[in-house]
Formats: sequence, structure tokens, C-alpha cells
Amino acid sequence: MAEQLPYRHIQQGTTSSSSLEDLLCNSSNSVEYKSTWYYSRKDLENNSPSKKDGIDWRRENELRASYCKFIQNMGMKFRVPQLTIATAIMFCHRFYLRQSHSRNNWEVIATVSIFLASKVEETPLSLDKVVVAAYEMIHKNNTSVAQRIQSKEFFAKQKQLILMGERLLLSTIGFDFNVQHPYMPLVATIKKFKLQHDLTKIAWNFVNDWLQTTLCLQYKPHYIAAGSLYLAAKISKVQLPSQPGSSWYYEFDVAPSQLKEVIERMMCHIGSKQTDDLPCTQGKEVTTSSPDSVIAQAVAVSSSPVSTVNQNLSNNPIHAGSCSSSSNDITINGKRKPKLDLEAIRAKVKRRRLEREANKLVVSDDDDLTKDILEREIESGIE
Repeated sequence: MAEQLPYRHIQQGTTSSSSLEDLLCNSSNSVEYKSTWYYSRKDLENNSPSKKDGIDWRRENELRASYCKFIQNMGMKFRVPQLTIATAIMFCHRFYLRQSHSRNNWEVIATVSIFLASKVEETPLSLDKVVVAAYEMIHKNNTSVAQRIQSKEFFAKQKQLILMGERLLLSTIGFDFNVQHPYMPLVATIKKFKLQHDLTKIAWNFVNDWLQTTLCLQYKPHYIAAGSLYLAAKISKVQLPSQPGSSWYYEFDVAPSQLKEVIERMMCHIGSKQTDDLPCTQGKEVTTSSPDSVIAQAVAVSSSPVSTVNQNLSNNPIHAGSCSSSSNDITINGKRKPKLDLEAIRAKVKRRRLEREANKLVVSDDDDLTKDILEREIESGIE
């Protein structure tokens, strides 16, 4: 959508001038896709279509962050629920699991994704409004270019581009609209244990942070939810239930060994300058792409990746309650690694809350995390 894009930019795996209709209908050119949407970190890094087209992992992460931010901003502009935004981001993630960034403009695919997600999540947006808003957002720093969308002829071309992109997106994801998110298991557990509201907000924002990384392509939603709750409890100094046979993580139906792995990956992200799967290094600052991110810049971790949280979850479950200053360290192979600066994270969360209140961006407690995010299925909200 930066200028009128030639159709080859959104065609599947080709730079020829053949029509999209020919491409979608020609069985000899069709691609057999795997049915799974979850891959190992190694597969994502080494076998992506973009990598095969010469785009390195760091650049792919940058492009991922760009389309996530774009979708988030579009969703906020149209005031759609967070669930719709999350589904749109997942559609975009899935598209680029099977298609290359070098051949498919992310601005087009991101616009298509928010439009399609709005229909799938039953919060439909007007195509005309989406086309105009997306083009103006893309060219917000160039008023003269942004005004081109006011031309009927130019608008018609942009609209056709989005419609063609929608067909390509549908074909690429195999018309699979089944997108599950961590929100439901997270909210169900929070409500069951009647956890405090501040912890809920932090866990929720963690979930939104991970949505913009490849963690949601490596681990299923209930693992993301469980790991987010654990980290939020550490930050909030809240003890999660850990009675024998009924520990908190049982509510998520997760395998203890894999939950440890998820938490380790999350902590590596927190301590990494990049927003995706890069090695953790000492003293790196963190950049965040979400306005509600709780990944604080002051967090530092070990110079070596977090390899094993030395807790046997089968016999000695992860406890989030012992959050004194000394318990912020992570035990790895019997040794204490530098601790997360939880006080800095708490300060960041408090500062963000005050800033949002000052800018009138905070909704009431009854609405927070409910109407604005899961209004269809959790209308009763988080008390």
C-alpha cells in the first residue's frame, strides 16, 4: 500500500505476471501445507520462507514487530476488542510461516488480517473505512501522499488490492479460522483463585507481549497463559496456590517439564534487547512494541542463556509466592544467576498506569480486560 503495489507483491510464491485467479485455481502450482501451526525455534529461524529468500532472522523480527504494531494501532483506532487484534496478529504470523516477506508486502497483509479478523471475531469493520485508515496510517508522515486515497480511482485500486490480498491470506492459511488465545485459560484461573486485579493486568500484558514474538508459534496458548501468570506473580509478590495435588499450574493442563521451558524462554526474552528469539546477554536494554508492555528496560539477566530453572515441577512445583528480594534469583544447575530487577518492572508498570490515566486511556475496572477484550465470552468480567 506504499503507492499502488503491483499484484506480484501479493502473489503466492511467484514474481510472474500471472493472475491471482490462475494461481489459486491451478492445482499444479498448489502447495501442500502441514496441518500444524506450531514449530520449534530452530525451524522458525532456519526454515522460514523469508530466510530462503535471503532475509535474515534479525530483519524478519523487525518486520514482525512492524506488522504487529500496525495491527495493534489499527485495532485501537477502530476500538475493536483485543481478541480481534490478537486474531489478526495470529493470521499475519501464520501467513508468514508459509509465505515470504520479500514477495508479500506486510502493510497489505496486515491490513487484510485486521479486516478478516474483524469478521471472524464478529466485530466487522467496513472495508472502505479499513482501506482509507490503513493507507492514511502508512503515510501519516506524508500528507500529500496520504491524500491520494481521496481519489475515487486510486481508492478503487487500493480496495481491489485488499480484496485480492484477502483471497491470498485465506488460501495460505487454508481457511483455518480456529485461533485459540491464552486469554480464556488465564482468566478462568484468575477467577477461580480470586487473584488481585493488578496481577491480572500484568499477566494480561505479558500475554500481549508474547503475542508479538514467535513464542505463540512455538507453544500452545495454555502454556503461554501459565508462564505469564507465573511471571506476573513474581512481579506482584503474590503467592499462587501450591497445595499438593492442586497446584496452580494444574489449572492449565500443562506438562511441568515443558512449562519450565516456556518460562525460561520468556525470561530470555525479558532480558534480551530484541523482541524475539535472540540469545540473552548481560546488561542489554529491552525495547518493547506494545504500549502496555511489561518488559522493562531495566531488566538484566545472565550473559549465557537461561538453560534450566532448577525446580522439579513434578515433585516440587513452581511457587510464585516467595518473592522476597533474594528469591528473584533463578536457580540454574545449582547456581544462582543474576536476578530480575522486579522493583524496576513494578515501577515501570506503575508509571505506565499513571501515564495512561493522564491521557485518559484507562477504562473502568469493570470494563478493563473484559468488554474491551473478551466481551463475547467473559462478559461477567474480572471482579
